[in-house]
Amino acid sequence: MTMSLAQQFSDLRFTPADLSVFTDEQYAEIAVDFWHRPPPGTLTGRDRAFIMAALLVAVDKSEQAGFVFEMYKSFVGSAPSKSVWKLVKKLATSTIKTKFKKYID
Repeated sequence: MTMSLAQQFSDLRFTPADLSVFTDEQYAEIAVDFWHRPPPGTLTGRDRAFIMAALLVAVDKSEQAGFVFEMYKSFVGSAPSKSVWKLVKKLATSTIKTKFKKYID
């Protein structure tokens, strides 16, 4: 059974201070990026919270997809003569570099 997005991201609750990060124009730009049309009328707090949640979920999912891409790149982009150990080592190294990039000079 798959979990809904609300179950996967149950901590996505926003206060009015959290929602003041972007202006209404920026929220409208984000909405256009997601849904390819501007939001109708003025944005309510609920609209802003929905757009903020969609943005955070998209960032989280893209990070997960980055891991899959690193795995694909390690196995498909490597020479066929490499051993499995070398492939796993390369995957682990690239994953660690990605996860801890902000701590590495």
